[in-house]
Amino acid sequence: MADGLLPLQQVEGMEVIEEVMHRLRELARKKRGKNAGASAGIIDSQSVKSGLPNAMKGFDGNKKVNGRKRHIVTDTNGWLLAVLVHSANLHDGTMAVLLFRRLRESIHGILAVFADGGYRGKLVENAAKALGFTIGIVMRTDNAERFKVVPKRWVVERSFAWMNAHRRLSKDYEFLCESAETMVQLSAIKIMLNKI
Repeated sequence: MADGLLPLQQVEGMEVIEEVMHRLRELARKKRGKNAGASAGIIDSQSVKSGLPNAMKGFDGNKKVNGRKRHIVTDTNGWLLAVLVHSANLHDGTMAVLLFRRLRESIHGILAVFADGGYRGKLVENAAKALGFTIGIVMRTDNAERFKVVPKRWVVERSFAWMNAHRRLSKDYEFLCESAETMVQLSAIKIMLNKI
């Protein structure tokens, strides 16, 4: 195909869901008058309780959650670009490197990724440079008297809110992290279908 996408008949296994998600995102972006491919992303993570006793999970001491983390990168519309699910005890900066690699493999043309202060550090900066995009750290100001929307970061937070509206994502009910990632992708597909 001219746009570099394989026919769905040639895509194998769970990759079909990811491919459908990418195609729907391109259609939704075109409908909004934007380029089909995203050039900027926004990264964040969400810690969720795990509903299974024997599943791979850990304790996030910062959020006081025993379960898993969902790491996502969205475009500037809030539509999912990439997802990585892992145990909650792993540090955001370390796992961001793996998510950046996944992002680079599946999406071409990303030039910048915006993140919160949890992604500061040499490891993340070096990974971003090696993969060809820049990291923009968007910090919150603690001196605000009232609630104030933080530029760029609100988009990914809204995406988490959209996902949490799906009952299956209220907790992590999946035994495998790969299955949990697929559930996030299915949620993103449903969200984008409503936008087309």
